[in-house]
Amino acid sequence: MLPEEIRQKRIALNLTQTELAEKFEVKTNTIARWERGEAIPTAKGMMQLAFQSLELQKGLDNFEIENLQKSLTEKVARLRVRHKRNTAEWTNLNK
Repeated sequence: MLPEEIRQKRIALNLTQTELAEKFEVKTNTIARWERGEAIPTAKGMMQLAFQSLELQKGLDNFEIENLQKSLTEKVARLRVRHKRNTAEWTNLNK
């Protein structure tokens, strides 16, 4: 999930950064950092946002939930790699 997607989903849920931070039990500036791409949400945070934004209905079977969890876990892993690479490039530019 890209920073802009996080912001769009938060807005679609009609939540402020503070309200979303309360739901995820993080500081408000953490949400701001996610939306600016300065930090990557934890897998738990990604799952919470995905489940809320999709408004999953009762009756979703375990197979579908497991597929969603696997997909989100893979996305988080890719974002972490990209974040590390961007951090390294930024560090090298500022030497």
